[in-house]
Amino acid sequence: MRDESVALTDDFDDSEFWEEMAAGKSNTRIPRKIEPDPELPERILPPQILPGLYKGDYGLLTAMGGTGKSFFALTWAIFRLLGLDFYADGELPALEKITYMAFEENSEILRKRVEDIMRFFNKSIKGIYHYPESYNPLISKDLNRDVFDRLNLLSFKGIPVRLLNPDGTVNSRDVDLIKRNITSGTDLLVIDPLIKIAGFNENDNCQAGYFASLLEEIAVEKDLAILLSHHVSKQAGRDGVNDQTSARGASAIVDESRAAYPMRSSVFKYEKNSYVGVSIDAPKLNYMPPQPSRHFFKVFGGIPVPETLLCYVDFGIPVEKEDGIKIPRRKYTKGGASI
Repeated sequence: MRDESVALTDDFDDSEFWEEMAAGKSNTRIPRKIEPDPELPERILPPQILPGLYKGDYGLLTAMGGTGKSFFALTWAIFRLLGLDFYADGELPALEKITYMAFEENSEILRKRVEDIMRFFNKSIKGIYHYPESYNPLISKDLNRDVFDRLNLLSFKGIPVRLLNPDGTVNSRDVDLIKRNITSGTDLLVIDPLIKIAGFNENDNCQAGYFASLLEEIAVEKDLAILLSHHVSKQAGRDGVNDQTSARGASAIVDESRAAYPMRSSVFKYEKNSYVGVSIDAPKLNYMPPQPSRHFFKVFGGIPVPETLLCYVDFGIPVEKEDGIKIPRRKYTKGGASI
């Protein structure tokens, strides 16, 4: 039976590529020889793209469906373009360009979300104790065009893509499609979600490991880091497990990543009030020491705001009420204790 993804791009001829691969001439198949300096100079690593993630690597943002992974990744991308602190990255320099590939949201939804994020942070902030009356917006409206110019926002909704075929072989046409849509100079590629580009058996460790190598090939060739959103397993969702083992599919998907950020719904408490929130607990960070949990409260439309920006907490979405008492809609945990 003919491969449908091949039928979409009949004009693409990859015979030369496979001839080079067979002859060992492709640059992507040449390992890089490492030659340490016997003088042992002090080496400074390049800045991380996301906490624990360098160029050439990929990381995962994992959560149950409906937790808000897409909004989280999009807000994080905007903060990274501006060099603002969002997730323990206050010391990281601003990124030059980000390519964001959305495979589930249509163009109108995506446009509205990014405009809502900028509109919210363009607002003046109410002063603490009413003095001063207000602070300048976190993001000046004058920066909106600059941010949008450096954010390559793409909707792939309705475009079938799979980087691996069901038999585990590479679908070079779709790999090329991804590469061709990455803007030159991109530092970070966000793919939302992983399942929309995979095409392989998620429970097969060998295929998952090969898929990871394919992601790294894209990251190395394009000189960028990749962040993919990914779902957790049904069992992990039922049991409330929220760590690197909760990601759906073969363990190689997480093991081969250099960073994994497990996200869950939570209740954000401030003074006597409770707000809808999300938290990231026990992230897997190969290049960083263990990090504490990070907490966020959601505001207008579901935009996540880091706990370091409490000046926005008045805009937080309160949890549902029952008989005048605020209660969570499901059992949440924060800091390991049920609330």
